[in-house]
Amino acid sequence: AEDIAAVTQCMDELALAALQLGPHWRVQPFGGVANGFGMQGTDLDATCYCEGMDASYAPVATQEIRSRLLPLLFANPRFKV
Repeated sequence: AEDIAAVTQCMDELALAALQLGPHWRVQPFGGVANGFGMQGTDLDATCYCEGMDASYAPVATQEIRSRLLPLLFANPRFKV
């Protein structure tokens, strides 16, 4: 129960950070936590994407993540990046 609460809180904080890039940015977990096979204390794998993004936008999206989202995550003491 404690791990579930931590994952939920982390996903909420990641989603809030992603929204600072714009209203169409989303965060999606994957891996063990997402499929229910994660063990207690496991890490959280997540990806950030722009909903409805055309493939040609991918290089711009990557740059936005690096220049805008990554500093937000580094500045948040609750994240290990």
